[in-house]
Amino acid sequence: MKQVLLIGETCIDEFIYGSVDRISQESPCPIFLSNGDKKTTEGMCTNVKNNVNQLSDDLIVDIVTNTSPIIKRRLIDTRHNVMVYRMDESDTASRIDISLISNADKYDAVIVSDYNKGFLLDEDLSSIGSLFQCPKFIDTKKIISQKWSFKFDFIKINSGELFANISSHGSLGALSSICHNIISTKSEQGAVLYSSENYSDKQTTSFEGYKTEVAHVSGAGDTFLASLVVRFLETNDIEESIDFANQCASIAVSKENVSLVSRKEADNFRRSHKNITTGKPVF
Repeated sequence: MKQVLLIGETCIDEFIYGSVDRISQESPCPIFLSNGDKKTTEGMCTNVKNNVNQLSDDLIVDIVTNTSPIIKRRLIDTRHNVMVYRMDESDTASRIDISLISNADKYDAVIVSDYNKGFLLDEDLSSIGSLFQCPKFIDTKKIISQKWSFKFDFIKINSGELFANISSHGSLGALSSICHNIISTKSEQGAVLYSSENYSDKQTTSFEGYKTEVAHVSGAGDTFLASLVVRFLETNDIEESIDFANQCASIAVSKENVSLVSRKEADNFRRSHKNITTGKPVF
């Protein structure tokens, strides 16, 4: 059994179901009528953990997360299966106590899921990066900082976050020069890996996405991160791992609400799409 340490913020995802069939006469806003149904799940960092557990029976996941609650409440129109409103409560978390992290040598990988809610500062990321010698993955909403960027092997961001980072650093080249590997996800268009062994010779690899009917996108980034790490620990092949993560994220967005992806679902999806994969062996 391998062990993984997961660090980041946890939230409560709350879904309230009902319908919107008219606009308020008091203000140009929709009137949502609840039907009494409600679903509550743990999201963000815990969603990453739950996806890891669904995808692998061979990984033990320890988690360091916030104790103060962050709540994301979504109103879902069941007739069209769309979110019509979201309300967040307690959108910050108390700062991590780094002393809670111990026995660094026992972990085979570290995952940081940083939603930039105050739980992890740049200094904390630098400390975490220095503590471990195993592969380190981070998914962050922060602007990438040279204080910690070199200390992580793989930095996962979405296309909007990539654009914000390029704007902050001045160019893609400048951003790339302070990172080992950047994985930029592009929704249905797949992902791009910016990677180099030396920072003057940047290599780019693109990965096609998988077309699927989208029901809900919340939590897809968590699924991508979890499946990326699971497959990397199995293969030590980042390209194979990105392709696998693309597939798992496609499954996740085809489900309602924040959903988990099982290994059986991933295996079946892989087999059904084997003719359009990157050419890696089917597992």
